[in-house]
Amino acid sequence: MGIARPNLPHGQVDRLVIGGKYSFLAAPLKDFCVETVLLPDITEVDARLSGHVDLAALAIGEKMLLGGRAGALIEPKVRDLGWKTELLPIKGDEYPDDAALNACVMGEYVIHNAGVSAVYDSEKFINIRQGYAKCSICPVTERALITADMGIAKVCERAGFDVLRICPGDVLLPGFEYGFIGGATFKLAPDVLAFTGDIYRHRDSAAIITFIKKYNVEPLCLTDGELLDIGSAVLLTEK
Repeated sequence: MGIARPNLPHGQVDRLVIGGKYSFLAAPLKDFCVETVLLPDITEVDARLSGHVDLAALAIGEKMLLGGRAGALIEPKVRDLGWKTELLPIKGDEYPDDAALNACVMGEYVIHNAGVSAVYDSEKFINIRQGYAKCSICPVTERALITADMGIAKVCERAGFDVLRICPGDVLLPGFEYGFIGGATFKLAPDVLAFTGDIYRHRDSAAIITFIKKYNVEPLCLTDGELLDIGSAVLLTEK
């Protein structure tokens, strides 16, 4: 069945999309009974970010917004799984033109930069200055998140969210100084938060583990390497 709550599944995820550049994660995901759909390179964005699915796909409600040629290529697969789809252009290869689909959906809330985001049909928007919202946010529950972006943290705390503030860094993003925690994580079940690498290599690992366990969520390290910002994953179906 389709994902009722994007980023926060009710059941165990059994199908998701990641960038084709990160196909090495397909094997550990299969061990968790998750089928991986690989997104072709997003040719319209910076080559260093061309595998980041959160620049080309955004699930909101029962609709999947798909951007650029890569989004169009996976659109039939997504539609066959019962999603309503809408194809959108990617405006350009530089920020903020590449970030229209990088909103973070958490239950009934959409956290985004209203001047950048393509999302327009939610009643509960939380407006932030950061255009790369999904990159910057690791959703834990509908009202709890992890971020190294202090601007996001302040806005979300004022909105009543429980926010764990972590230090920037300790997440790889080749070609950049560092990547972001939202791009290195995604939920695989209500009680499982997947990390692309070994969370215990992060300087704030103890705080992160304590925070997620407060919400009865356990970490799942998909590799034993450093955390890698892959642009997260887009969840398709759960069981």
